[in-house]
Amino acid sequence: MSKVPSNTSPTNSPLALSVGEPELPPVMSTVERKSTGTSPSSGATNGLYNWFVTGPGTTADGAPAARALIRVSWTANTSIKDQSNAAFTILPRNRVIQPNEAVTWVIGSVQKIKWKHNYGKNQNFRIEVNRNFPGGPWEFIASNVVGTATSGTFDWTVTGPDTTTARIRVFKQGDRRRNSIDTSDVNFTIVP
Repeated sequence: MSKVPSNTSPTNSPLALSVGEPELPPVMSTVERKSTGTSPSSGATNGLYNWFVTGPGTTADGAPAARALIRVSWTANTSIKDQSNAAFTILPRNRVIQPNEAVTWVIGSVQKIKWKHNYGKNQNFRIEVNRNFPGGPWEFIASNVVGTATSGTFDWTVTGPDTTTARIRVFKQGDRRRNSIDTSDVNFTIVP
């Protein structure tokens, strides 16, 4: 991609910012670049944009991965554009921490489900289990579980039936967008 020339666009001309994974279509947002110079030909036209990061999180094989890129182009001449030199990772709004490895839980035992999130304090979360991942249905475990400002825990009395392909997912109550749901990365076992 070509670099954005410093003297080809007028001060405050709109630019398009696109964010996406290399294999996926980008998510578009419009930003406005403000020139630090006094005229288009003065040379300094760097800009700064405070972007509220949107999802979905970037993943490869279910784990966070550096797959996002940012592209900036001048809307008056879309052939003038640039793209970030390296991919970066966008994390989901919340992340299951436990169980997140191949553990074995016994039916009737009390096990701690843990997650981290960036929703702030006093948010309600829903927790579900899938006993035949990835094809099985999601079963309700709990809802309206209040987390702290950055994390959450829930003590689950493990229920049957037994399985070797269980996964847990956690999401903010009422928010089923892709970047707000996280599923544990590894199957775990439930035994009698």
